[in-house]
Amino acid sequence: YKKLIKPGTLLIADEFHLCKNNKAKKTLRFKKLFQMVREANGKALVLTGTPIMNRPMELKTLLENIDLFKKS
Repeated sequence: YKKLIKPGTLLIADEFHLCKNNKAKKTLRFKKLFQMVREANGKALVLTGTPIMNRPMELKTLLENIDLFKKS
């Protein structure tokens, strides 16, 4: 599948709050897709309008999904 992702691809993930459970299939699939996009020198834009309700682990998982946890 890596050959299907062109260099510089922009991955747009709407309703990103649905990837807050680090064991859910949807989250694992997103992480793999994001990893392949990053390997192709691409970027991701994640969107959500749903608030994260005072659950630090959910926020941690969301940030880890897009490699921002260590930076923040």
